[in-house]
Amino acid sequence: MTPQPRSILGKERYFVMEGDLVKKCQSGKSVSYRFFLFSDQLVYTHRAFSGEYKVHKQLLLSVLRCEDIDDNPTAFRILHPLKSFAVTAESPQAKTQWVRVLSQTANTARPKPSELNLDEGASSEGPEPQTEEEDLERRSSIILTENERRSSVNL
Repeated sequence: MTPQPRSILGKERYFVMEGDLVKKCQSGKSVSYRFFLFSDQLVYTHRAFSGEYKVHKQLLLSVLRCEDIDDNPTAFRILHPLKSFAVTAESPQAKTQWVRVLSQTANTARPKPSELNLDEGASSEGPEPQTEEEDLERRSSIILTENERRSSVNL
């Protein structure tokens, strides 16, 4: 069964930025992906023959970090429990923008200590995996209209 295209935007999610980054795979191969940064997740995609973007992976920002690669002026690491990898931007300026905006957006997406449920009976090993994690593994088409892009917040 072919997944139906769906809008990725919801009530609480807004579009932040997008751009092409080259991902270094474990095999050593470099692959260009289109990255979409939303208020709560980073999505990287490839362009299908139909022209739509097909989701390769969705990563929740609440547990994502990015880290500079000092000896490369255009590269940085994206660190996430589901997937971590290095990417290269087209220029040092693009790298600086991605690292700054991704870090700011991820910090905003993290729960504040006052929002955490710290019941006495809760495990100290962290929260149970949420059903949204299963949803993040699902591949689908993204439809992001120009109106959705224009009405979104840009940092």
